[in-house]
Amino acid sequence: MKSSGVLGLTLGSLAVALGLSGAWLPAPLPIEAPENAFSAERAWQHVSAMARELHPAGTAENLRVRAYLKADLSKLGLTVRELPGEQGGLKLGNLYGELAGTDASRPVILLVSHYDSVPRGPGAADCASGVATILETLRALRAGPPLRNRVAVLFTDGEEHGLLGARAFVQEYSELWRDVRVVLNLEARGNHGPVLMFESSPGADRLIALLNRHCPYPVACSFSREVYRRLPNDTDFSVFLKAGCTGMNFAFVGGLEYYHTPRDTPDNLSRRTLQHYGSYLLPLTTALGRATPAELEELKDAGEATYFPLWRGWLVHYPQALAAALACLTPVLFVVACWRRRRSLRLGRSFGSLGVSLLSFVLAAGLGFLAVALLRQAYHPAGRGPFVVGLPFEDGYLAGLALGTVLLTLGLNVWLLRGLSPEERLAGGLLPWLALTLVSAWFVPAAAYVFLWPTLLGTLALLVPGGEESAVRTFLRAVLTAMPAPLLLAGTLYLVNQAVTIGVAPVSLGLIALATGLVCAPRGRRALSGNTGASIPAPVEGGTHPSG
Repeated sequence: MKSSGVLGLTLGSLAVALGLSGAWLPAPLPIEAPENAFSAERAWQHVSAMARELHPAGTAENLRVRAYLKADLSKLGLTVRELPGEQGGLKLGNLYGELAGTDASRPVILLVSHYDSVPRGPGAADCASGVATILETLRALRAGPPLRNRVAVLFTDGEEHGLLGARAFVQEYSELWRDVRVVLNLEARGNHGPVLMFESSPGADRLIALLNRHCPYPVACSFSREVYRRLPNDTDFSVFLKAGCTGMNFAFVGGLEYYHTPRDTPDNLSRRTLQHYGSYLLPLTTALGRATPAELEELKDAGEATYFPLWRGWLVHYPQALAAALACLTPVLFVVACWRRRRSLRLGRSFGSLGVSLLSFVLAAGLGFLAVALLRQAYHPAGRGPFVVGLPFEDGYLAGLALGTVLLTLGLNVWLLRGLSPEERLAGGLLPWLALTLVSAWFVPAAAYVFLWPTLLGTLALLVPGGEESAVRTFLRAVLTAMPAPLLLAGTLYLVNQAVTIGVAPVSLGLIALATGLVCAPRGRRALSGNTGASIPAPVEGGTHPSG
């Protein structure tokens, strides 16, 4: 393989590693950790105490958990109120407590999670993990200097029966609700993996900036917000959103096969995930607790944003208006780049490159459909809908299929495109990305970044000046074409696979095939040429051209 091909694959592999680095969670701090730090081991003790048995709303075990929480909140020095209510014929017992600020008139930061479980599982992750994270955060806050704003906690009951506790709080306790300025809701849909800030209130640009500034390992993507808004799923946060709140919704989704099952036990809950939860809640609550009323007001309706993790600890965010402008600029730049390379871009061969990209996509998607069908037959022959839930080593399955897709696409490129120049490979390979950019920018604008940046940077590679080839130009083009797509897709597909399992393999593998095509693009018979002088077609092995 040519050195340019090796360089592209090396940079692409590095980009994948960086894209997946967000899944590297912080180590859990022990019980002996400093008093003002969040300790996953201390939080896990609360999980263990709550999730001993099934405790759905209305049961004796639910009453025991409620008494435990009430006692612990009182021990932390909070003024605790039990808020009885009735929704849908079910008697509820929400718990509300306030940690006083230095100014009693200051607004409230509300931390929310639900303590009831489903009738089939003890609810260690869903959602004793959220309740325990709040308790440990409150304990750490008490160990530090007092905050100016009041911090309130709401442990809802009856969430699993249709968000009943949250509805009762908003409808029946308006005197408490009216002082709330920001809501942070904690949820779970699995038992491990990174905690994702997956939903925010409208106009969240400044909220995302706050998250990025104060949290050391933020994982948040506007892609998930776009997807979640179109799903029928709800959490307690849905109730607060309808009531006009400002805030953010957090959850982890790894291990979907444990969700709402008897296996949702304390021993199966990841301590690293608990620590990641704490790395959000403690610094965010501290920052919001110190904010002025004007700063809290500025968090509302600050404009929509595009945001995504680039790698561990680095969250990119920018206004949605900029994303729209870039989406409009990219096709113009692509046309300009193709025009400037018109002397060396043979139209038929560029469309031949497009055809190979589409062929790679179709074959990879077919491989995904076949794999899902075989896995469903092996593990769930009775059928469980379109997704495969409960497979062991789901990430391992996807990794193996992804590697197979990369090898398949490399083989097709070497076989069918060996006579094309790099610019012809790149122009044809960028066309599907350009189409996906335009479609996503129109229908799901906050998710368009996944396709926009590989397209935009690949187009800039076409505009790199030609002339005598140099190592700098070769490296620059390789970086612009080989890194953006793997970098953005790696983390996105990892989270999507965790959320809906390997059942989305056909789409995932198709996108991996398109990304591999861009990684291969710098490799060719000759270097990118300038926009002057005739281009002499390179001889093709075997004496014939593979395409027009």
